[in-house]
Amino acid sequence: MPFKKIGRMKVNTKVKGRHGQDTGFVFYSYDKGSAALEFLFRDQDYQITDLTNTTFKILLTIMQDGQEKKFTAIDSQPIIDNPESGIVTYPLPEQLLNHEGEVKGYVYLDFEDGSHSDEIAFTFTVIRSKIDSEIEEASEIYIKDFEQVKKEVFELAEREKEAIEALRPELEASVDQLNEQIQIIGEKVEVNHTETSRLLQLIAENELLTMKEFLVALARGYFEFRRKVDYVGKIKGSMKENPHYLWQDNWSPSRGYEMPSPLKTHSEVYETGYEGAKAIGGKTYGGSIGSGMNNLNTFQYMACSQWDIVEDIKRWLGEDFFSIFEANTLSEQAEFVGRGIASIQPEILCYGSHYETISQGKYGPKEYKVTGAWFDIKRSEWIDYCSHEEKNFTMLNQEVLFDGTNKVVDPNGKINVSIYSAPDNNSGVSYDYLALNYTYRIYLSDILYYKRDPTISQMQTQIQQLWNEVFKH
Repeated sequence: MPFKKIGRMKVNTKVKGRHGQDTGFVFYSYDKGSAALEFLFRDQDYQITDLTNTTFKILLTIMQDGQEKKFTAIDSQPIIDNPESGIVTYPLPEQLLNHEGEVKGYVYLDFEDGSHSDEIAFTFTVIRSKIDSEIEEASEIYIKDFEQVKKEVFELAEREKEAIEALRPELEASVDQLNEQIQIIGEKVEVNHTETSRLLQLIAENELLTMKEFLVALARGYFEFRRKVDYVGKIKGSMKENPHYLWQDNWSPSRGYEMPSPLKTHSEVYETGYEGAKAIGGKTYGGSIGSGMNNLNTFQYMACSQWDIVEDIKRWLGEDFFSIFEANTLSEQAEFVGRGIASIQPEILCYGSHYETISQGKYGPKEYKVTGAWFDIKRSEWIDYCSHEEKNFTMLNQEVLFDGTNKVVDPNGKINVSIYSAPDNNSGVSYDYLALNYTYRIYLSDILYYKRDPTISQMQTQIQQLWNEVFKH
């Protein structure tokens, strides 16, 4: 069965430090049959573990009455298609998805020579899907088929046109240009009939929305989608397999330098930099800078992900999506997509460290702090959104909501998210996983009014003013 939601983990045999992971994975109760965990096993030398004649065991626990209790209703079995690859896929049990809250997992291997190994402990979260929640049903709701809903959208636009025309007898004496304006609006509506049909068909063919979600979109005025991008499949120097970009840089605040701007060109990380970003628990990566000679200068270090959201949407919905809205150049596409970004939620497993140089070869105690930031194009500055002071890898995953006063998509179609260290004589960051969730909205006003056409907006304002003038007494 091809699983649609897979939480991937690299499992390295080690004897130093704890092997627990907070994966940050979130599954939903409605994910039955589509959610799975995938484990890639490597030995102490980072070589793939051959699982031939090896038994995979997993223990899942949940919290009940304040105690950790073993989950026993297991209705799924591990899948090992190719033992030499070291990969085990474990479908999440359907009964487990009925539990809401944190789940702890423990994985063990029994080898054919009689030896055993405790490999990894990890956590993830299960959330009850809205469709499974107790919500009072509205009375007499009739779910119409796709064509009927589309027909009603067009009829609504036509009624609005007729309503404007109905004003003409009372306004002709005051409005010489009303006929011409109504004709232009009529032509716009006719054009939008075609473009709306193309978009709705695109949504239907890609099965992006259920009919219930479609009706909700009509009621609230926009379609909303949740997307996730990461570095899986990324090859350094190539944008074909994965279009996203990762770079690192440093600066010295004591010398008057400011944080690096993502609008400038920066050197791409090495291949090992991408390997460290692809999966939790695998190979980590980081960078640092310092002065071992004296304590006169302070430094800071940054790792920046440039997520190509425009390209992600093209690969998701196709080139036709942007042609529907006449967004043909990259800058037009970036501007259009930027209006639809309602929120972002980075997933960054990382930590930052810094320490003082007391004298040559002598250093102060190491301290820990890392800050997450996103770049506001309108203000041309980094905006901090979260931080932590843990000395171990900890997830930064706070959601950032946008209200239209900021601009998060740059002219190249990218959302820029970074982590950076605290200023000190020696400073650096390390990461173990990088990804970005984003919420994208397609507004009905963009569909029905042709990218919020300024001509139509002006006409609507004029007609409303005339309406108020006629009926104010």
